[in-house]
Amino acid sequence: RGPGATLWGANAVNGVINIITKNAKDTQGNMLSQTVGNVENSLTSVRSGMKVGENAFARMYAKYDDHNEFRTNNGAGAQDMWNKAQAGFRMDGSSSQGSSYTVQGDAYTSGQSYPMTRPILTAPFSLTSLDRERAAGGNMLARVNQEISANSNWSLQFYFDNVQRQNFVFDDARNTLDVDFQNEFKTWASHDIVWGGNYRLVSDSVNGTPQLNLMPDHRLDNLFSTFAQDEITLMPNLLKLTLGSKFEHNNYTGFQAQRAPGWLT
Repeated sequence: RGPGATLWGANAVNGVINIITKNAKDTQGNMLSQTVGNVENSLTSVRSGMKVGENAFARMYAKYDDHNEFRTNNGAGAQDMWNKAQAGFRMDGSSSQGSSYTVQGDAYTSGQSYPMTRPILTAPFSLTSLDRERAAGGNMLARVNQEISANSNWSLQFYFDNVQRQNFVFDDARNTLDVDFQNEFKTWASHDIVWGGNYRLVSDSVNGTPQLNLMPDHRLDNLFSTFAQDEITLMPNLLKLTLGSKFEHNNYTGFQAQRAPGWLT
């Protein structure tokens, strides 16, 4: 809860959902899971964790999901079956100098079938057929955390993502590069200050069809941002005041400023 716009942007008005995945050190050993059913034909998952250094741990995993079609109201098959295969890894390490790092990556491919109605130039002017949509992609992340002192630390993160989608309407390919830096330090007993910056580059390319065409079919978007926030403890364990601002520049609306004053009890 609380004001999160300075750290996370305009969409964090009422709060932020933070998903924390497990450190590779916490997933040592082997795991195999298998689920079968009449709708979920097969859900298979395998994972292996290992120690790769004095203070370094790694894990690898692979998954395969195969889902059968659903049924319509009259009992016929909806022809909406789909499947997905995914694999990836994660490595976490630390040093006695207060630094830690994470390197992880994922790759996947999936396919989905569904009935598609498209226009035609002759009567009855539409035709319904079974379309097969395919998606594939992968991502890589590298993050370094450094503890400067008991009251100060910084982190630097690099992230790259590629996704490709093909269906009857259009083919889409998108690359995203993101660089994020953050520094936190506590001054006196009541101030917790965080500041940092971010750069994101998104490259998108669409191959159109007679049903859908985009002009231009390729776009390059840049997003620059910097922020600063001070969380002030007015009454320990009872009342905090957050003051901060975020400055962004994007290709659509140019320069923008956001502020996030608020109380947290």
